[in-house]
Amino acid sequence: MNVLDLISDSPRIYIFQKRTNKTNLGGIFTLVYLIILIVITLAYLYDYFESAPYQYNDFYKNINEEDRAKLKKENKDYNPDITFRFEILDKNFSRANDKFVFYGFKTDFIDINEFDVKGNVDEFSFYILYKIPKQNDSNITEEVLTEEEFSLNLYYDSKIFDHENTNAPVRNSTYNLAQSFSTSVLVSIDAYWSIYNYEEEKGIFSKIYDYMTSEINSYTFGFIENLQIYSHPPLLSMLYDNYICRAVIEVHIHNQLKGIHQYKRKAKSIFDYLANIAALATSLFSGICKVFGFLYSKNFDNYKIIDSILTKEKINFEVKNNFHSNDIFNDIDLENNLIQNKDMNNESNNNENNLDNEELIINNENQNEVDYGANTKLPKLRFFDFIFNNIYCKKCCSPIKKQQLIDSCDEILYKYISVENILKNQILFEHLMKDYHWNNPKLKNIHENKYILEVKKILNDNKSLNEFINY
Repeated sequence: MNVLDLISDSPRIYIFQKRTNKTNLGGIFTLVYLIILIVITLAYLYDYFESAPYQYNDFYKNINEEDRAKLKKENKDYNPDITFRFEILDKNFSRANDKFVFYGFKTDFIDINEFDVKGNVDEFSFYILYKIPKQNDSNITEEVLTEEEFSLNLYYDSKIFDHENTNAPVRNSTYNLAQSFSTSVLVSIDAYWSIYNYEEEKGIFSKIYDYMTSEINSYTFGFIENLQIYSHPPLLSMLYDNYICRAVIEVHIHNQLKGIHQYKRKAKSIFDYLANIAALATSLFSGICKVFGFLYSKNFDNYKIIDSILTKEKINFEVKNNFHSNDIFNDIDLENNLIQNKDMNNESNNNENNLDNEELIINNENQNEVDYGANTKLPKLRFFDFIFNNIYCKKCCSPIKKQQLIDSCDEILYKYISVENILKNQILFEHLMKDYHWNNPKLKNIHENKYILEVKKILNDNKSLNEFINY
């Protein structure tokens, strides 16, 4: 299973026995970041609570001509059945339906006063005729032209937008098509039916819940949107019962289905705002870290590392001098693991030469002893000095001691911490280890390291370690 592990990270490299090198300028950058983050958070929360609770978008989707008939046949919403209710008022706003009769291309005469008219949108073409009583045996050609003013109210049910409704973005509504007319002229009305689709956008879990509960998220409906009206002398008169019926209104409804008006609504969620805040916070933090690292941190950390090494050098030198004077290995039985010379006769000579060489080295060290504690602490620089170093060029600019000092520290780190140098030195050290026998065998064992000994001490003190691990 460890092959599938994609989340484990590489060990971190620590600096000054800490995870990171904390600086005052880093604290200022962090404070600036927190202030900006607070401002962004307040702005988003204000927008969430003060703006409209929904987000909308709409577009027009064109439909190819060859697909229109197929869509009307397969989806009843694109060519619905509709019921029209007629109301005709005279000039005194009194109901006058009994003076008119309805005549459709696929129906006989219908008394408007008694029936609503129901039919498919594509099939809706009809006439409204004014009834003129016959005089004895008079025929159509002998009718007397009379002129009266009326108004037509044509009612039908559909849906209307309700963007702010939390239950559904549309609701049922009744539409009214009103048109005034006179009995002496024929009014032709071409009405164009438009199709709308309104979809409620939700998350995946809300969609699954709505599917399980049969909740509707998409609504398709239509209504009359455009009208073209023409007036011309009456062209059609018919005999019906004891009346001469003159056509005064002609209505044709066209469902061309050239396209669909698409609307989408999505409720604003606090989680969307929190996600935007988190995304901006992450991007802002990453940008500040990169700017801080490029302008300041990389130069400052290198400078502090060298300063720490030089500051501790005097202490290390004193420990080195005390190595020969203090008998720190009195309790250690040294094992002679020197390389055995094949020629046993030269063994004593080699030992004498080794002793002479050791005395020579000690004498040289005593003669060349230097006070390493002098001038080992680097001067304290301002943060501007480290930032300025990013544009300072020692080849082009005049020499500046502070900048030269920073460059020197950088060069030391680049020299000894570069991957190629570490790898090379590790290979050489491995060869040295293969060709050398330590005088003190305990130094070859990592279990003699004081930090390892401390870990072992903790393990030994915990008598119920196995029980703890099993638990």
